[in-house]
This record gives sequence, structure tokens and C-alpha cells, in this order.
Amino acid sequence: MSGETPSACYLVPGTGLWGGIKIAFEQAEQLALRGWEVTVASPGGPPEWYDLEVPFLTVSDFSGRRLPRADLYVGTFFTTVPAAHDTGLGIGAHLVQGYEGHYPDLADHREAIEFAYSLTTVKVAVSPHLAELVERRHGQGAYLVRNGIDTSRFHPEGRAAPRDRLRVGVVGPFEVAWKGVATSLDGLARLREDGHDFEVVRVSQSARTDDEARLLDVEEYHHAIPPDAVAEVLRSLDIVVSASTEVEGFGLPAMEAMACGCACVLSDIPAYRDFGSAADHDGVYARIAPMRSGHEVADAVRPLLGDDYARAELSAGGVELGRRYGWDRVGPELDRTLRRLIAEERERWETRDERMVPGENDALTESMHRQRYTLADGHASGRRVLDVGCGVGYGSRGLVAAGATEVTALDRSTAALRHARDRYDHPAIRWVQADLLSWDWPRQAFDLAVFFEVFEHVDVPMDIVAGIARSLDVGGTALISTPNRAFYSPGREPDYVHHIREYELRELTALLGGYFDAVEVVGQRLAAGTLTIGPVDAEHDMAFIATCSGPRPRPFASRSVVVAAPAWGAGDADWAGIVRAWPEAFRPDDPVELRLLAASPDRAAGLAGSALAEAGHDPDRVADIS
Repeated sequence: MSGETPSACYLVPGTGLWGGIKIAFEQAEQLALRGWEVTVASPGGPPEWYDLEVPFLTVSDFSGRRLPRADLYVGTFFTTVPAAHDTGLGIGAHLVQGYEGHYPDLADHREAIEFAYSLTTVKVAVSPHLAELVERRHGQGAYLVRNGIDTSRFHPEGRAAPRDRLRVGVVGPFEVAWKGVATSLDGLARLREDGHDFEVVRVSQSARTDDEARLLDVEEYHHAIPPDAVAEVLRSLDIVVSASTEVEGFGLPAMEAMACGCACVLSDIPAYRDFGSAADHDGVYARIAPMRSGHEVADAVRPLLGDDYARAELSAGGVELGRRYGWDRVGPELDRTLRRLIAEERERWETRDERMVPGENDALTESMHRQRYTLADGHASGRRVLDVGCGVGYGSRGLVAAGATEVTALDRSTAALRHARDRYDHPAIRWVQADLLSWDWPRQAFDLAVFFEVFEHVDVPMDIVAGIARSLDVGGTALISTPNRAFYSPGREPDYVHHIREYELRELTALLGGYFDAVEVVGQRLAAGTLTIGPVDAEHDMAFIATCSGPRPRPFASRSVVVAAPAWGAGDADWAGIVRAWPEAFRPDDPVELRLLAASPDRAAGLAGSALAEAGHDPDRVADIS
């Protein structure tokens, strides 16, 4: 977490012309105006249609390694919410601008949408009905942050003088069915058939399609125009019609139209009914009526066509409501609400970052961690247990329940241990706050050591493994797990920001074999939708779990030599793991050297050097290999 100045990073899936993207941009700018450090990150390039006034970062993906550090990461669409949840750097928020699970064109993505909403991100809803939906469907509360509009653009000043023919506008993409554009156009066509004379003006992100053209002839069609041009068009309109369905999350174009002085005819849906209640405005701001069909649209619009007074009344009410949604009012609310969010959520996220907290992670992550501890429980009965990197302590408490006589639970995080004491304390557990790399490991004090998902978080894991081996009594056992590099990050650095190094099977067994007489590895994987532990698969396992017996603390008191004879005939991969693993096990000043037996010393030297370089090791900092 950063210090006094709050910071935020908005994760947008793209930078195309869309209302939800514009809201993310404008929120970012409003926070920056109020002293925040703000970045917008996206896989796409900077927006061409919007002059963004905060730093923009093009990223290949949204992993924590690609993003700047921030207090708050805001997922703006269901596709970016999991990334906001899992940066490992700060609080993950979910900006709920509409429930994508109701979008007909996203029916094939329903599972991913439900997953995004199930995550324990901090929900931030732009409308009361969305906050209620999140509570009802997912049992999570939500902060309310109203959408704002730029009233320096969207205002009634300079409205066109009255014309002989009324101008009726329909705003939104025809292709998005729940925007109700087809229904609105059908209703206007029926009014024309009844003899009413008016111009129809369309504004859309996309060009006009043949299907739309067949519904109604329009006098003007504007597509992909910038916000300033949209405002100019709106100020030229007398009436704006929106027949959005209940899928609508907010309805930004309708609010912008009202702010520009248009008399608005809106469908009777929660989003439009919320306009007044969210702004504490009980006046008339629009004609709200059922508009599920063209007939209903025609019935709702018809009374306004010949009633100048009714249009003027709606225009005045809409302008007043629009002012209440101006950023000059909504911006301070946004600032206060997100500052409060950070203050209220900081400790929870400091506790869960880098570690699994029951109820805070996705179901698969929680199942994987619990399954490992279930495996450890089978070794715990009657034994003195050391839980290395115990996190929030649920596993330590499980080991006691499985029959451990005592558990020493060790972690560096005071926040995690505070959580552990509050929820999982037991007389048989001793909670110890310490840095694993500097802790004074007691000799032969334990019968079982559990070292789950810490190996990949430290620079020199073998220092900890050496300590574990030293702390185990004769006949003791260590259970060690780590992600499979070949599965998660083959040929590249780990995506997860807190993983310093991930390991392939050959590397893991080579390293652990230096400290234990026997190392048996099983794999954890998904098979047919079920998480299982079974015989190791070096390529497809998600994680490895090693059972290590015969602890052998590193005995080097004088210079020692380790001799290895790789199977050259099977290819370079058989020996490259040994060479890559060596710098992880030993430092340049360790009194040990590795000797590789090979038929061709020159070829061996070349391949060894290549393997070290590929792994990013400086030969001058590697213990002797000859």
C-alpha cells in the first residue's frame, strides 16, 4: 500500500467508444484532480476518441508485474475483475456499471461472469438497483458511486432555437438489443404512419446497418463522434427516446440528454427510476412509461409531440437533475467514498495479499490450499509440527484437529498472525512472527514440517529448506509444495508479482535431494473438473507436493565435491535442470563444487554456460561448476 497520497489503477478491457469506458476515464480524471495518483491500464492503445488526462499504460496482460503499485485496482468489466482481485499489490475493486450476466450477447460467457461476481472484490455500484442486485445474487454489499457527467460539455446553454419540425433523437447502438433502439425506432415509425411530422436523429457508436435502415428513414445519422460533438447534437434535439430494457445498468446517454435540455421519454426500468432517488431529487425529470413494444413507445411519445408546455417542463426538470450528476458534485462523492473504501478495506487486503484466506479467494484456489493441508493432516497425529509460512492459520488449526500434539506456526506477517489468533487460536498452537530467512531454527525439535506455497516467494528457498531439515528429528518428514513452472510460466518469469521463482519437477527434486535422503513427489491437478492429487505429471500438474524423509542438514565444513553424470544420450534437458538448479542451492562462497561427467568436456562446458545464461544467472556469481 502507498502512503499519504491515495492511488488507483483502472483496468479497462479496451479503449473503444463506449459509455462504460468513458466513465472509467472520467472517474480516473476526477480522482487525479483531487490529489490521487491514477493510471489507466489496457491491452489496447490509448483512446483516439477521448483526450485522456491521466497516465495511460499499455500492458500485455493485467498481472501485478505489469501494473504500477496502487492502493486500489478497479476492474471495469467482468473480464478485468479477476485481475483486479489477484494483483497481489492492493485492494481489488469491481466497478459494477451493469450486470453482464443479463446481456443476451454475453450468454456464452455466463460462467465467467458469475465467477467474476463471486470473487470477494470490493463492489462499487453506479446505481442503487445494481447494489441491490449484487446483494441479492451474491450476498455482497456494495459502495454506491453515482455516474457523473461532464456538465462543461453537456449543458443546455446554446440550445438551438425552436424549429418548424420537432427533432426526436435515439441514442445508442442498434446491435445491442437491450438498448431498445429497434423498439424506439418502431414506435417512431408508427407515429409517422399516424401522420405526425418530425425529424429523427440517430447517434451511435457504430455505422448504420441495413437492418436498422429498413425500420425507419432518419434525417441524420451520427456515428463514432467525440463527446463534444454528441453534446452539440443533443442540444439540437427536442425529445430523446430510450426504450432500454431492465438489463440497462445506468443509461448514461439519457442523463446527458437531460442535462442538455432534451425532454426525455424513458422506459420504466430500475436504472431510470433510480435517477431521481440516487440524487435526492423528487421532481419530474422525464416521462417514464412502459416501452416494451413499438406500440408502447408511440403511446409514451405521442402526448409530447403537440404539447410545448409538457416538453418545457420535462426539459427544466431534466436540466436540474443533470446538474446534480455533474462531476462538480459527483467528483467529491467519488473521492470521499473511495478514500473511505481504502480505509475500511486496507487491513483485509493486507492480510489476504500473498496468502489464501478462507472465503476471500476463488473456490479453486481455496480448494487447492485446503487439499494440501488435508494431505498433511494424515501425517500429523501424535507429532510435533512446524507450519512454515502458516499464513492466517486455518491449516495450523486443522493440524491440531488431526491429532498434532503441538504446532509451531511461523509467518512473517503480523496482520496474518493477528487474523490467525482471532479465528484459529488453540492452546496447542504457538504463533511465531519471524522472517524465515533469519529465524534461529531449533535443532531436531519437530517430527513434521509443513512448507506450503512459500518456496516460490523467497530468493534463496534452500536456506529455509536447510533450516527445516535441521529442525526435524531423526525420522522426521517434511511436506513441501510449490507451483509447477511448466504449467504456469514455461520459459518466462512468473506472472504473479510475489513469485520470485517457480520450479519445474527436475529442479525441485534436485534441490530437495540435497537435504533429504528420499524425495517423493505427487501432483495436484484438475481432472474432469475435479481437483485431485495423484502420480506426478511434470507438464500438466498445477502444483507439486513433495514428501521428504531422512533429513540431512547441509554438512559442508570443508570444501566438498558433488559429482553428477547426466544422461547425455536422452538430450540436453536431462542435465540442464541440474545446471540451472545449482545456483539456487549454493552461493559462490559455499565450499562446494559440482563436477559433471561427460564424454565431451568442451561440449559440456558450452551447454552448461548456455543453460546458466538462459536461466539469467551471472557465471561469476555461481558456485564452481567444472
